[in-house]
Amino acid sequence: MLLSTIMGILILTGCSSKPINQPRIRLSVLQYDMGDIKPEDGIKELRFEIYNDRNENLKILNITTSCKCTTADVDSKEIPPNGKTFLNVTYDPNMHKPVEGNLIRIITIESDDPSNKKLQLEIKGNIVL
Repeated sequence: MLLSTIMGILILTGCSSKPINQPRIRLSVLQYDMGDIKPEDGIKELRFEIYNDRNENLKILNITTSCKCTTADVDSKEIPPNGKTFLNVTYDPNMHKPVEGNLIRIITIESDDPSNKKLQLEIKGNIVL
């Protein structure tokens, strides 16, 4: 009797052992510190992993950056179930007039993950003249 009651509750509440059929995006890091940056050292290139932790394909719909001095793209706009791709970020400290001090740039990744349609990566550093 107890077992049938528990089974009935699980069925009514939607609990089951079936996998969830939707993609889930995850970044290897959500924040990255470039440390001290000297403009004369030129462009910094960074690479981060984007994971799909579920059993449906994940589609990267759009990638934007908070400033033109930072660009970002991915190796593949579609990530297979339980797969990954790479986010390639380029920061050019010479895009603007040299300004000493801290900087923060945001990369926004839009995907078809229904629980996290926009994921942001914060990149920071310290410009040293």
